[in-house]
Amino acid sequence: IKCSTCGEHMRAGKKFNATKETAKGLDYIGIKRFRFRLKCEVCKAPIAMLTDPKNQDYEMEAGATRAYDFRLEQKRAEAAEAEAQAAEADSMAQLESRTLESKREMDQLDALERLREQSDHRAAIIDTSVVLRKQDAEASSTTVMSQDEEDAEVRAAFAQKRATVRRLEDESRAPVPAQERAPASGAGAR
Repeated sequence: IKCSTCGEHMRAGKKFNATKETAKGLDYIGIKRFRFRLKCEVCKAPIAMLTDPKNQDYEMEAGATRAYDFRLEQKRAEAAEAEAQAAEADSMAQLESRTLESKREMDQLDALERLREQSDHRAAIIDTSVVLRKQDAEASSTTVMSQDEEDAEVRAAFAQKRATVRRLEDESRAPVPAQERAPASGAGAR
């Protein structure tokens, strides 16, 4: 213990002349607590301490402080352990939240991809239907021609063929010029 007045350290195992009295009203589960009164060996300042049956130790009541308080160290260790557990719990919570967030993002990307595929599919269907409609429109416009127009076109086409068709005279009647004759064989031509 360390004297609060002069700062003198008194080591454990030092013999003191002390008075012992029962601390009234400070029982612990029916166990009496005792108060010890002693004096500093250097400055003769009064020091009082109480027994602590709960922790199997003693408490400084007045006039001195403990040089080493294992309970203080124990509290510090417990606080550090609690802080480490909280940090670990926080890191686990952060990991869980990041995992959930990444899963949510993946689901959103999948949904977006499905929507894009549906959009592309619909666009392809629309393009195909537009082409088919145009083809149908062209086919229907050609079939819409009346029978009279068709007959007129056929007559005009046959009339043009009649005008351009010439009858050839029989070969025996008209001689073929020599320039138009083809050579009989390839051996005589050079």
